[in-house]
Amino acid sequence: MAILHTPRTLASIARGLIKKGRGLIPSPSENFHVYKCRPNPFWDIDYIGHMNNAAYLQHCEFARWEWTAESGALEAMYKDGMHFIVNGSAIRYRREISLRDKFEIHSSFKDIDDRHMYASQTFRSSNNGEGEGRILAQFLMQAVAVKNRKVIHPRNVLEAIGLPEDVIESLVCKTIIPQKNLKTMRFPPGNYTR
Repeated sequence: MAILHTPRTLASIARGLIKKGRGLIPSPSENFHVYKCRPNPFWDIDYIGHMNNAAYLQHCEFARWEWTAESGALEAMYKDGMHFIVNGSAIRYRREISLRDKFEIHSSFKDIDDRHMYASQTFRSSNNGEGEGRILAQFLMQAVAVKNRKVIHPRNVLEAIGLPEDVIESLVCKTIIPQKNLKTMRFPPGNYTR
């Protein structure tokens, strides 16, 4: 698995760094990233001819790597010795993605609490710049950041990667999200269409 996964991860990081170098990144206050792709016929498509459910999770990870490289978060976390660990997730499949379908993953942070960060990643059909496409899948991620093997407060991470204070304050969790049991993890109330 690592033989295929590592080069694809490195390619996502490289894409993010190229975008950053070209100045193609949104301002940090937008807290938003768009990853564009199409399924790889050798690694993503199953025998039925559509993207395998595990490939959705891989593309979510590739989108996060591209996002962190593009935004400068990867560099900031590396310098500070911080690591980002996904410790919970939920996915909702809406429509299949077939071999010829282009898709986008729209990613953004949604909430933080005293321990966790929550991000939403929405798969959308690619509309070639003509507005947002149809929702294909939705992924909700719960994560922690660690430094020296200890969990650190999400606010410290977001400050280190350069998010403005008003954006960080807007992310402070205002809803109760079950954290201890993945069986009860649900999409919290909020707008997950962007």
